[in-house]
Amino acid sequence: MAVYFVYRSHYGNPGAFHVRRFDAETVLDWFRSIWKGIPNEQPTWEASSYAEKLIGRSVYSFGSLFGSIHEHNWPPPKSMNELGRRLNNAVYVGELQGLGHHIQILTDDDELEMAIYIFDDHYVKKHPDRCAFLMREDWVLPDGMASGAFKPPRGVPKLNAGQQGEGCTYLAHFAAYDSGSLTDLGPDEGFCLTGCVPGVRVPDFPRFLVPLTTRDHEDVGSEIAQLLSGVTPAVKAAKGQEKAFLKAVTANPNDQVCWGAYTDWLLENDRPPLLERILKKYIPEAGCSTDSRRPKKDRIVVQSHVAQASKHVTRWGKDDLYHHFALFDDLWANAYPHLAASLLRTATRWDPL
Repeated sequence: MAVYFVYRSHYGNPGAFHVRRFDAETVLDWFRSIWKGIPNEQPTWEASSYAEKLIGRSVYSFGSLFGSIHEHNWPPPKSMNELGRRLNNAVYVGELQGLGHHIQILTDDDELEMAIYIFDDHYVKKHPDRCAFLMREDWVLPDGMASGAFKPPRGVPKLNAGQQGEGCTYLAHFAAYDSGSLTDLGPDEGFCLTGCVPGVRVPDFPRFLVPLTTRDHEDVGSEIAQLLSGVTPAVKAAKGQEKAFLKAVTANPNDQVCWGAYTDWLLENDRPPLLERILKKYIPEAGCSTDSRRPKKDRIVVQSHVAQASKHVTRWGKDDLYHHFALFDDLWANAYPHLAASLLRTATRWDPL
């Protein structure tokens, strides 16, 4: 059996999530096994150092737990309710949920919000559609496709921009815009960079984006508008035969024969997909500074039915700040229904468990 510790933060993490797996029967058993009182005073900050070594990275205020255990001589908790009280008193908690086989903690450093998720295999077995994405230690998603009828979780809006075709593409954007970067997520909160574009799949997504550059960004929504910043420079950079293909695609984006010929030409000439170049060129809006943004730190992964972009936004103190963007279509979601549902659920709320 395993317990998973997940830290959700845009600081110093291209994938926005840090995952650590521990051998333990339950969440309570894991906390009891690490329960240790350690001084947390200048200049050594031993408790914070212990927590960082345990988790594999600095987790905001989590080291305070071990300092409080030392200060108050707390014995290991005998129940989840007791553990919850200790965490509320020791860690900087904005909100704490769970206390069964999972815990969710919302915290912040006055600039951005972060979250801690701790859950065990008992919870995973009961809710795989909530946990699958949070359990992944590698931020790069697997490729694949399958037939089926994937049903997204509630709260994923449709972004109908007039595309007429088969399937749909889901967009999930993990961005930090302000001090409410997690609590403001979701359509009910008025801020959502996640949605479903019906009538188009990932291989055809650039053909869908090209004509949208002539429309008002408010008309297509902020989810798609972010990507449009990369379309024009990617198209302008084309030369020779590719320039001719893209001119024809721009003139008639619904010409599937032309688009198919262009796609084949890219493969035959070992050229990167247009979507890959769009993701490289697009500029994340939130917090982006031309002085501190470093495009060389961006990471782009484009596969047949799923694509991801981790964009370096700026540098705050000692940490780089990243935004993470993923898009996948219904065929990919059919192959990984639990992973797809978990990803979309996590992208639309701070408390996905």
